[in-house]
Amino acid sequence: MRIELLYFEGCPGVADTLRTIERVVAEGELEADIAMVDVGSGNHPGFSGSPTVLVDGEDPFPASRTVGLSCRLYETPEGPRNSPTANMLRSAIGKNT
Repeated sequence: MRIELLYFEGCPGVADTLRTIERVVAEGELEADIAMVDVGSGNHPGFSGSPTVLVDGEDPFPASRTVGLSCRLYETPEGPRNSPTANMLRSAIGKNT
């Protein structure tokens, strides 16, 4: 499985999202290639704001694509956050195993 983290520098949530992805993959003993992709101009297929998680090329958290650079909010059980929760990622990644 390939997990891409699309981001741009300075956007909150990137570091937390990466740590959570790594933790979920390790806890599940999953084989995954995790790649950080700096979108720079925001011109990347599937980019819906920073950070965007793609699992095998698909965004498991559907959102409107953005034009240019913007930070992304995720609707979580705790309210809007700059990154998806571990349970959200666990569910999204689990669908592709």
